[in-house]
Amino acid sequence: MKKLIAVLFFSCFFYAGAQSINDYKYVVVDNQYEFQNEANEYRLNELMVFELKKYGFNAYRNSEILPADLNRGLCNSLKLNVYKSGWLSTELYAELVNCGGEVLFTTPSARSNTKDYRKDYFSTVRESFKSFEDLNYQYTGDDQYIAPTRLLTIQEEQQLKKAKEVKSKENKTVDVTAEEKAETTPDNLKEVSSALPEAIKMDYEDVSITGLSIKFDNSKDTFQLFKNGEVVGSGRKSAAGVYLITAESFTGLGFQDGNNFVIEFDQNGTTQRIVLAKI
Repeated sequence: MKKLIAVLFFSCFFYAGAQSINDYKYVVVDNQYEFQNEANEYRLNELMVFELKKYGFNAYRNSEILPADLNRGLCNSLKLNVYKSGWLSTELYAELVNCGGEVLFTTPSARSNTKDYRKDYFSTVRESFKSFEDLNYQYTGDDQYIAPTRLLTIQEEQQLKKAKEVKSKENKTVDVTAEEKAETTPDNLKEVSSALPEAIKMDYEDVSITGLSIKFDNSKDTFQLFKNGEVVGSGRKSAAGVYLITAESFTGLGFQDGNNFVIEFDQNGTTQRIVLAKI
């Protein structure tokens, strides 16, 4: 009887996890994990993507060009965490984690001790990842998302800047009109002053070399990410309370830590951390 209850309990738990996993459209695999000495060592990370796709998942390495709708407006991707242990043998297991850090599924551990690292890693990944087949994954989430304004590439940004400079020079060479020649009075100065746009007051900024700063909207649910005064990205608050950030050069997470705002993202398998101080 006790065995039957235990089986029913774990079956219900497993089913709930499988159901929630179906709400996520993508799985993102790190291009380098902590136990690896270099990116995609032994082409192991490629194998992980291949195995996930074999079981129906839409998987990408984080070094690839990611889908345009990944985490736009809501969290629709899971992160694959992989852990390795053992000295005399290679033991490995993996987790699927959502944007809020919640573990939705954990594979069983697999072990190999052939003393050939490449064979050991390939063997343990294939064996451990077999459990993904039992999930019978099929995406059932909502594809509706908030389409953000397309960010300019660095080349486009430079072209736009040059165009503005050319136009500014052209404007300076235009003859002054009769209206502009009119006598300047204190009243005119007041009108001109009131028409000038006010500089955007940032909420947080990084005083180091990154030049990053952020400006929240009134609801504190979204913000714009600036670099040296130019918009380079945006952030949106998730149900878990963290901010999902999409920028020109990275996709990451943000959260408030006391009087600071912290941005974290992955770069070549290493977690980068930028701390912005409250202004």
